[in-house]
Amino acid sequence: MSSSSAAVKAVKTSINVASAVSSQTVSAASIASLKNAYMTNINLFTNYNFREYFKRKYNKEFESLNENFNKNQDIRAEYEKLNQELRMIKRQSIINQLYKFDELIVESK
Repeated sequence: MSSSSAAVKAVKTSINVASAVSSQTVSAASIASLKNAYMTNINLFTNYNFREYFKRKYNKEFESLNENFNKNQDIRAEYEKLNQELRMIKRQSIINQLYKFDELIVESK
């Protein structure tokens, strides 16, 4: 009986956490910290082409997110999508670091 009550308690806790996350509002500071996390992880890519592609892509994404934020639109879904993509970027940057790429001419300093 105690194991089933523990499972029910865990489900209730996860539901409460999920509803707390969904009820939070997205602030300009949270958007800025998310963009900062993106740029930090994007700079971990060892390949120049990947790094520059993701910089361009996510600069556009964050520009549209900021425009929607300034227009007072509901941006929670877009913000959550970017959080999921941040986790993907983290995984991809780790995989990218496993491989050695030759330095391109545009990278030489």
